Amino acid sequence: LTLSGLTLDPDFDSDETEYEATANNDDSVTTVTGFPYNRDVDTVIYTPADADADASGHQVNLAEDETTTITVTVTSEDGTETEEYTVEVFRKGTNDATLSDITASQGTLDPAFAADNAGPYTVEVEHDDGAVTFTPTKSDGNQTVTPATISLDPAAGASADGSFEVVAADETDTMTYMVRVTRGDAPDPAEPGLTFLNADGDDVTAAGLEIPEGTADTAGATTYQVVLNTQPDSAIELSVIVPDGVTADPTSLEFDTLNWDDPQAVALTATPQDSNAVAHDQDTVVRHAVTAASDQGGDGYEEADTTVLDIILTERHTKGVILNAMAKEISEGVAGTYSVRLNSAPTENATVYVTGVPAEVTVSPTQLTFTAGDDGNYATAQDVTITPTADTVTAAWDAFDLGHDVSGGDYHGDTGPDLSVQVLDDEAPAVYLTITEISGNEGVTFTYSIGLTQAPAAGETVTVDLLFDTRDFTIPTVSFNFTAVTAQAVTVTPKSVDADATKSISHAVSNTDDVTDSVYDDVTEASDLTVHVKDVPDDS
Repeated sequence: LTLSGLTLDPDFDSDETEYEATANNDDSVTTVTGFPYNRDVDTVIYTPADADADASGHQVNLAEDETTTITVTVTSEDGTETEEYTVEVFRKGTNDATLSDITASQGTLDPAFAADNAGPYTVEVEHDDGAVTFTPTKSDGNQTVTPATISLDPAAGASADGSFEVVAADETDTMTYMVRVTRGDAPDPAEPGLTFLNADGDDVTAAGLEIPEGTADTAGATTYQVVLNTQPDSAIELSVIVPDGVTADPTSLEFDTLNWDDPQAVALTATPQDSNAVAHDQDTVVRHAVTAASDQGGDGYEEADTTVLDIILTERHTKGVILNAMAKEISEGVAGTYSVRLNSAPTENATVYVTGVPAEVTVSPTQLTFTAGDDGNYATAQDVTITPTADTVTAAWDAFDLGHDVSGGDYHGDTGPDLSVQVLDDEAPAVYLTITEISGNEGVTFTYSIGLTQAPAAGETVTVDLLFDTRDFTIPTVSFNFTAVTAQAVTVTPKSVDADATKSISHAVSNTDDVTDSVYDDVTEASDLTVHVKDVPDDS
């Protein structure tokens, strides 16, 4: 069902029989057309009668400032079924002074236009956007709207208003619509200095850059751009000063009164570095010193002025299997754990196989899978549990090494480090350490545990005191008391070293000596913990 020039409300649906529509004052007639599903047999009757038999279609005259009811009746071929659709059409009178719309050349009206809302309608623009032109749309072609358009162009940080006056066709009514443009603040004037851009043109002055650390096979590299913030009075020269391990090309830049805002590229290359088993990044800077400038110095660029760009040398990880311990002790019949990860993402899924497991020992799992790609789980440590069978310690296997072979991707055929395991007999009193040798970075905290192979006698307390050079480690708790076999954790943070160094922690054992049948009378010490501390370079 359609009415020419009008919009049904709601949209037509064959199951909906009642509708409304609004006609402007200059819409005095509409053509009504009904489309039955069965056009060959259904009968369609329109009311009121056709106002113009000579015109195409069924014409209905619309009375000014009144509602005209249009009825469309559909009857089936056999006359047994009928459906009646009604449309109430209101034609505006000549006293209508509302607009049907206001549009803006840019931006969005806030609030959205409504005929009965006089505004103000606001458009917000950036400080450097152009003028905004507003255009009204009449609801009646006989209305008078003044002015025909409005163009507003306020200064940065300011607003500007305008208004449309609408006079009804019969001049009996008027309405005024307000429009407004609000312009954002202009940025603060640029100060003399340098701006650094990455290869994509993004400002990295504050964030800095990352450069992959070079390896024996590949040098890390990145490019950035330098531009002046303001025009100098005369030519100036900048020297690019890089830290050790980094080269720059070029090492000097020249800017003058014409090219001062043209970005100039600098390529940085990180020279090959020795691989470290434990990953670390180096924070450092590239300095840009003014080595030649205007004698007057009034432009803000003076000799010896220096601007720095922060850079991070991110370690390019080399292949390797990483264990969280190099050696450990386990009490017979007690489960102990260690963890395994990869130092770099494998090109395909890689599997680490735990080898060298004695018959008297259970290891689970013996296969660890690490998924391919930078988003894989290569850096996530996976635990391996070692459980020696109770009452079977013999000289043949009380100490053994677990191997770690790898297959898959670029790791195929590689061999990781061994883990040395010492099993202590639970029928002999002893103090054991879950880690007896470890490698780690200075300043990076690790933990190990101290446990007993046998429970102390009733009333007996076993004390383990840590002996170490306080210049080497920070250890919050240095003395542990045991009345049961339950292991206790020790937290250790290696202090800064000037170069890679090997440090140790000893463990003195004592017990209460006034207990009858004490178990730990003859135990005076436990193993030492050997710590290989790696120096982490920091050029910042």
